[in-house]
Amino acid sequence: MKQKRAREAFTIRSFLLFSIVLVLGGFYLNSFLNGENSINVLKELNRYQDELEREKKELKKANQELQKEYFELVKLNGY
Repeated sequence: MKQKRAREAFTIRSFLLFSIVLVLGGFYLNSFLNGENSINVLKELNRYQDELEREKKELKKANQELQKEYFELVKLNGY
């Protein structure tokens, strides 16, 4: 009789421990996938970096054109 109760208590404790570990693991996985340091944030930052790189190239090109125009004006005015 004592063995049966001990076995039942052990299985109940095991079940509760497993349940707690499972719930905590679920919270961790959810945090990993949807939290501040998630994969989605990483993808969003990569897209933003690509956007900034394109803008950088456009600004460099515009800067070159403006410098060319500036030096032509300086040359015309004899400075």
